[in-house]
Amino acid sequence: MRMITNKDFEIIREEIKKLKKRKPKIMIQIPEGLKSEATELIDTLSEFCEPILELDPCYGACDIRCEEAKIMKCDAILHIGHIKFYRDIDCDIPIIYYPLNIDVEIPEEELEKIPFKRVGLISTVQHISSLEKIKNALENKNKKVIIGGEILGCWTANVKRIEKNVDCFLLVSSGRFHALGIKTEKPVYIFDPERGIVEEIDKSEEISRLKVLYARLDKLKNSKKIGLIVSRKPGQFYNDWKKIKEKLENMGKKVYVLMMDYITNDKLMGLDVDVLINTACPRLFDDHLDKPLINLEDLLKFISSK
Repeated sequence: MRMITNKDFEIIREEIKKLKKRKPKIMIQIPEGLKSEATELIDTLSEFCEPILELDPCYGACDIRCEEAKIMKCDAILHIGHIKFYRDIDCDIPIIYYPLNIDVEIPEEELEKIPFKRVGLISTVQHISSLEKIKNALENKNKKVIIGGEILGCWTANVKRIEKNVDCFLLVSSGRFHALGIKTEKPVYIFDPERGIVEEIDKSEEISRLKVLYARLDKLKNSKKIGLIVSRKPGQFYNDWKKIKEKLENMGKKVYVLMMDYITNDKLMGLDVDVLINTACPRLFDDHLDKPLINLEDLLKFISSK
């Protein structure tokens, strides 16, 4: 089944027209799951622009390929699958965000798995357009529903915004990545459109994560060599990395600044450091790296507790 429809093409065409350039050069960023439709997308867009497909992985609205677009002398970046990041990204080239809405329905029998009265409804950006319909379905089962809106893997402010007014959360999202990023004492249920079921997220996973964090912080105390990860991605670059370097040096650590774009185990392999401090995407904490990694937020809490 096609994910990018003729209606999507028309909307994208109108957005590109706003550039007011004849046959503008457009760099396209597309999620991994849509690459099977990439050539059709290019064929269609070629009627009114010069498309260039950026094939490096695209992990979110923070992952904008500004430098690559400048090298290719592009007039704009077409970023499919996300909306504008929650904070500004420094990019000299216009960015056209197209979230690609995917409509979903939750089977009635799956909604019955939620025993709580007050439900906070959240989703990834692809399913925002379905939240009102899901809200109505829940209200037909005598639930009180508050729509929180979109969450990201690294940003869940819409959870905190309504947390006091709900008994649980229902997240509409494919996979468990976004669900595991939610920090709340309330029960979290997830509806995965690909599997078609509602299930509760096991809180023991968060307890396990905390145990891992405490173990890594304990290792930091006795570590001498620290790798400070700084991302080149515009939406992940941490401008105050020098201050973090100074804080670590004040703790008696030798600090090596490691600048990377895609942070993988292969790049870190063989590097003579004891612990990594991550100023980039906070969800790197959950990746399987050989060296212990501590997120910036957790490091700052650790330092302030001393």
